[in-house]
Amino acid sequence: LLSQARAVAGAAVREFRTSAILQNQPIDGILPAGWLEKHVHALPSVLIVVTTLSGNNKEHQRKQDQHLLDTIRHLRSSSASKRDCRIHLVCVSTNEKASVLETDGWLINIQTKCQLLPSAVTILYTLED
Repeated sequence: LLSQARAVAGAAVREFRTSAILQNQPIDGILPAGWLEKHVHALPSVLIVVTTLSGNNKEHQRKQDQHLLDTIRHLRSSSASKRDCRIHLVCVSTNEKASVLETDGWLINIQTKCQLLPSAVTILYTLED
């Protein structure tokens, strides 16, 4: 019962948002049924993938990097072919002892393997208290 209530409430919110969009900007021409809802609610413009960079255990990091590469390949292959969906990678560095050269080397390697632009990759450094 609760899941049905959530589905009805979600549909009402989507309908409200869509109708508000249509009121502000009328659309000329003929659109297929559900086209606007699909483009407003279902097709992403950007995907953000978050991963960690620990560097403490080289074998674990290698496996994690391979999983990251496989995930990005899967996202690219499963996204709509006619729609350009950008992928951004956010890396959280948990290794305080890693040098800037090590981190930059890893970053360049991942950018190359994942075919990401430098502007599509961000590294966040954690600080200990």
